[in-house]
Amino acid sequence: MEREILRKLVAEISGSVEVLDCQTRHVKVIEECSVGCGTVALAVDEEACPSLDNQGGAPSSGLGADEHGSPIEVLSHFRDGYLRMIELVRLDGGLARGLPPAHL
Repeated sequence: MEREILRKLVAEISGSVEVLDCQTRHVKVIEECSVGCGTVALAVDEEACPSLDNQGGAPSSGLGADEHGSPIEVLSHFRDGYLRMIELVRLDGGLARGLPPAHL
């Protein structure tokens, strides 16, 4: 996974910089969507990092274009205070494929 994209998304979230930095360093991809939905499921080492207070849903997003120039939105998703998913959505309704570009 492109950690630069993750860092950009996390930088937009209000909350403890230390907790967010820890989660960014201790996150790993556990599943990738296989049907072109552009979703990547994540797991944070909860032994290494505390949870972020009151974080659920998609607290940050970024806009850009995919490798074919189609407009995309990338969203970070949290559950129970931990980063759980990165979602890639094509804004033209097409299928999102692969990870987003680093220039969001």
